[in-house]
Amino acid sequence: MSLEKLNEEWKLVQNDFQSLEKIHDEYIQKSRQVSKFQDTAGKAMKHHNYLLKNLRETFRHNDVLMLSDGVDDFGTLNWYLGLCVLVCWIAVFLCSFQGVKSSGKVVYVAVILPFIILTVLLTRLLTLDGSIAAVLYFLRPDWTILQDLHVWGEAAVQAFYSVSCCSGGLFTIASYSRFHNNVYKDICLVLVVDVFVSLIGCLLTFSAIGFTCFEFAISLDKFHIRDGFHLVFVFLAEALAGVPVAPLYAGLFFIMILLVVHATQMFVVETIVSSLCDEFPERLRRNRRHVLTTVCALFILLSIPFCLSAGLYWMELLTQFVLTWPLVVIAFLECMAINWIYGVDNLLDNAKWIVGHWPPCYIFWKVLFKFVCPMVYLAILCFLWLDWHSIQYESYRFPYWSIITAWCVASFPLLLIPLVGIWQYIRAKGNLTQKWWRVLYPDDAWGPALAIHRAEKFPLQIPEARRLLLPPEVEITTSRSVIRNAPIGLKLREIIKKILPVNP
Repeated sequence: MSLEKLNEEWKLVQNDFQSLEKIHDEYIQKSRQVSKFQDTAGKAMKHHNYLLKNLRETFRHNDVLMLSDGVDDFGTLNWYLGLCVLVCWIAVFLCSFQGVKSSGKVVYVAVILPFIILTVLLTRLLTLDGSIAAVLYFLRPDWTILQDLHVWGEAAVQAFYSVSCCSGGLFTIASYSRFHNNVYKDICLVLVVDVFVSLIGCLLTFSAIGFTCFEFAISLDKFHIRDGFHLVFVFLAEALAGVPVAPLYAGLFFIMILLVVHATQMFVVETIVSSLCDEFPERLRRNRRHVLTTVCALFILLSIPFCLSAGLYWMELLTQFVLTWPLVVIAFLECMAINWIYGVDNLLDNAKWIVGHWPPCYIFWKVLFKFVCPMVYLAILCFLWLDWHSIQYESYRFPYWSIITAWCVASFPLLLIPLVGIWQYIRAKGNLTQKWWRVLYPDDAWGPALAIHRAEKFPLQIPEARRLLLPPEVEITTSRSVIRNAPIGLKLREIIKKILPVNP
């Protein structure tokens, strides 16, 4: 091969290298342009999302809620919110008008249908991008969170609110059951369903978080969400708005919220009406519909301040105070009254009377009710109080006087407990010891309402049972509360004196 031919081939190779270098430079330049474009597009998308979020918040605050500048700026009445409140309470009145006959049928729809809708929404959200990763992130435990007192306090509030502890609702609903009902089974069923529904709600929320993070390219660790009203009415609504066929799922979601709120309203109203009618049976039990009308009218009047421009601020205050530590205080007082004053042995005996047998591990439940539960309630109360901090809604900090007002409103139901106790002590007859005895110990009439159930344990309290059980020589005059005895022995007379609720 000649030298000239080699030079020509070398020149061709150099030309190829130069062409490759030129292509490489063009590629790098275009890559930089693409990266700049991606950065610009990302910033534009973030700016667009920020503007969209601000637009939604502005629409919600200014147009829907007509929110004022502060808690002391009451503003005007939001008439369409007031109209919605009026319609809701009219629906509660109509559903409860016939008592359990009507409300029991409505509950089948208001309780079962939300579970079905919740399952449908969860199934749809789990099919979206990013939802599975968020669910796995939720199911991955982080044990360091257990050191946060705020988490324990919020968990206790969630448990108390979801199960409706200490509000009297469970006792009211249970009073409509048969006397010999398996309460052990009912308690287990209520707790299992509550845990299951709470878990489904958490999965629904985190699947929506995962979908939102995937849409906006946000890491799950850096995503922050506000709880309360913002979680339900803003975040979940926005997440469902990005789902295909969004109007259908958004409609199902708000139907679910409406049914849950309606069932809660009926639950509260039934508790109040039944308590008043049972406390004053001679005056109010025959006029139950008038009591229901009065209670619903009072709730409508109490709802008016929340329909004003400052209503959201007051709702936030009452949510932070009324639904938190007062429930724990009431739970502690109920636990002490039942287990220490009435007696945990009497409580378990009553459970045996109803079901037919004691709960398994009798000693375990006795120790749990008498010692563990009060200590747990006090610990939760300390968690809530020690973790207390100033309240704010977004950038607005509540003034000091509004927080004091919220503390007073939350303490008002608790003040009624000692006031009623003092009033009953003053009205009791006898000396100091007899007054304490009459206030702290149950009356002779304490027991089941029906005579057939009362006769199972206290047969001599029932006049018909006395005639069957006592010998004919013993004449019992209940009208004069006198026991006359023929020659059947002094011992039988003394036994009857101890058994019968009379004063021979």
